[in-house]
Amino acid sequence: MPARFRKSFRFNPDHVSDKATQHSYSRQAKEYEQKWEKYLSHTHRAVLKELDLSPESSVLDVSAGTGLLQKSLLEKGIPFKEMVLNDISEGMLGVAKERFSDDDRFSFTHQYAEQLDFPDQSFDAIICLNAFHNYKEQARVSEEIYRLLKPKGALVILDWNNSGLFRGMNFMIDLFSPEVINSRSANEMSVQLRKNVFEIEKEREWWFGWWKFYLIKARK
Repeated sequence: MPARFRKSFRFNPDHVSDKATQHSYSRQAKEYEQKWEKYLSHTHRAVLKELDLSPESSVLDVSAGTGLLQKSLLEKGIPFKEMVLNDISEGMLGVAKERFSDDDRFSFTHQYAEQLDFPDQSFDAIICLNAFHNYKEQARVSEEIYRLLKPKGALVILDWNNSGLFRGMNFMIDLFSPEVINSRSANEMSVQLRKNVFEIEKEREWWFGWWKFYLIKARK
């Protein structure tokens, strides 16, 4: 694996992102997968359908959490060359490190999504799953993702769709959650990506129980 992906980067303590989100997810790490099993299984299946990877693909998961998506990816035999799992939560990332300790295709970094310390055009694909609503500086995250993708590289993003009746649900989550909750509608997300010159390849919206989601697949 390239040396640039081996280092576990540390936070800039003055970064704009809210550390309450980091601490909240670290506290949840041990029970996270069990607590949100149906939610995670549903959203992971949706993302895996959109990943068109090859044995030469270099992939970044911006907020990989416990690495549960990658566990499913391996079970399905989806090929890749190397995959960087990044997350601000040391607790969540610790679970992922234990899970893939024997697979040298994986490396782990601990960085804010607004400032990812990788060279330009490092990745063939970037995944952002169930996390974009936790970013404060979302325009900066979009810019970073665009910078890091190779030409024709793909972004697959799935997140809450803050539109219609789900706005009420989102308001309640924001009211009682310690984390940053800054969700967008599918249309707002598409507009933001187009501002960064992404080409939208696929966009869909749907309900799953109380949750309203969007999935966007875009290319550089």
